[in-house]
Amino acid sequence: MKQSKKISKEDMQLILKNISELIRTSRQDKGWSMANLANKSGISSSLISDLENNKGKVPNIFTLIAIARALEIPDETFIASIWNNVSPACNKIKPEDKIRTALSEYGVPNVAITNIMLYAKILARLANYVEIYHLQERIYRFEMTQGTGKEKIVPLPELKEAEQALLNLPFEIFNKNEN
Repeated sequence: MKQSKKISKEDMQLILKNISELIRTSRQDKGWSMANLANKSGISSSLISDLENNKGKVPNIFTLIAIARALEIPDETFIASIWNNVSPACNKIKPEDKIRTALSEYGVPNVAITNIMLYAKILARLANYVEIYHLQERIYRFEMTQGTGKEKIVPLPELKEAEQALLNLPFEIFNKNEN
């Protein structure tokens, strides 16, 4: 039997409740008013109030990111808190499928969702390679100060490949409507 990739209404209500509690407690822990959070996040006080009071509004990803950044909540903590206590079936849904479902619920055309997922994978790969390259660069600098370094650092070939793949992506696809 094929597993459903949809999030149940019960799980969606629990996720919204978790978002509500996380925003409220994090804001209160900082001693901020809703107006302070609105000012720091760029999200309206009325939307923050709706989210905190669990008025059933499903926030978009940019709203969640802005609030999480303003409250200085690490991504791992934010994601774990949102998905806390959801049904086992919901936890078995792959993160990519959760993102696809959320984008679909917002009315994003399938062709754009496919491209967004592709961009996300390439950007994640690129970020990993950049992190490795920076680590390689720090080791190189340390070795140079110790007199044991090579003459120059060579970028990882994977970094160049990921960068090239990103540059070749068809960004204009976001301006097209799905038929």
